[in-house]
Amino acid sequence: MGGAVARGVDNDDLVDNLKKEDYITSPTVETAFRTVDRGDFFLPEDRESAYEDHAWRSGTLHLSAPCIYSKAAEALDIKAGVSFLNVGSGTGYFNTLVGTMIGPFGSNHGIEVYPDNVRYAEEKVEEWVRTTPCFDRTTFCYPKFLVGNALLMNPAYRGYDRVYVGAACPQEYIDFFKSLLNLGGILVVPYDNQLQCIKRISKDEYKMKDVLSVSFADLILPSEEEKREHMATLEIVCDPISLQDSCRLRILNSVGSALTDRLEGLPLPHSLQPFLQSYRNPDVIGNKLAEKRHAAERLRASMCRPPKRRRNKEDEGTEDGDNSDDGQDSSEEDDVNVGGPLLALRHPLFIRIGQLGGLGIVGNFGPMAGQPPSGVQESGSGD
Repeated sequence: MGGAVARGVDNDDLVDNLKKEDYITSPTVETAFRTVDRGDFFLPEDRESAYEDHAWRSGTLHLSAPCIYSKAAEALDIKAGVSFLNVGSGTGYFNTLVGTMIGPFGSNHGIEVYPDNVRYAEEKVEEWVRTTPCFDRTTFCYPKFLVGNALLMNPAYRGYDRVYVGAACPQEYIDFFKSLLNLGGILVVPYDNQLQCIKRISKDEYKMKDVLSVSFADLILPSEEEKREHMATLEIVCDPISLQDSCRLRILNSVGSALTDRLEGLPLPHSLQPFLQSYRNPDVIGNKLAEKRHAAERLRASMCRPPKRRRNKEDEGTEDGDNSDDGQDSSEEDDVNVGGPLLALRHPLFIRIGQLGGLGIVGNFGPMAGQPPSGVQESGSGD
């Protein structure tokens, strides 16, 4: 399946072709596809075919055609903070795409029947984190993969806001995947030779529409032995983000948005555009409104103003009229405060927060690229 768009010379060219044919229509999906290079999830010897609009298979590894992934991403309508399940996660490519869209406060899960595929996906995700110039931990949700058959998952354990199924679903299992949805959730699944988008309207009401004609291999059904051993017991354990990491991410995102606003109009490399756009979008983390963000920036700017110098005995002989610091108007302070977001981190409040929470940002400002997930202990961190 594929061949709907022309072959790209690289990942950006492929995305341009998908946009031209209206397979990618939203800025969020475009940014994700530009940020995650499809070739990074291929075997090195097959990378030259990564930018063709065709499915790729090597042994048990499989990637659908770019036109299918782009249509699926648009139909899923990914929002910041949602929970996502990828059935048949394969190379980890689609989970990584989604991880750049839902941000660090969402859930990003993949389930795969082949253990070797899970190991491959975990290695590829970590390699992508290390080598991607515009990677930013403050806007990424790390995927969590599980070995198992999705049809043995326990629907009563938890629901998901978004579910993608990467294989054709038999008629007798379509209701099972619907049951995994939270209210308002969206399921995108190959069913009856169509890529279908199913939205849960209420407890028993669903709205369905066809997205694209497709041809997928069938889901691998669990054996009778697997059913007896694991029936409705597979659960992906959730690791809620720690309070320390939550505070760290909130501060870095807020400071980053103020700083990157000052970079508009500069001739920046193309690879940095997704990084900057993620900060300019007020909905990336926590669905914050633009007004709240600007209010926070004004507060930080006021905190950056240098404190008045206390007079001591040596100052008593100075002239009373020498109050040039006090006489600055707000416009002058704004001009002086070009490094406001950076200086804010030196404010006593932020320094104290950093000491208590182990934020590790005072004196070392910047995106936390390449850092491990929150579960890995870092030097200087708290308990």
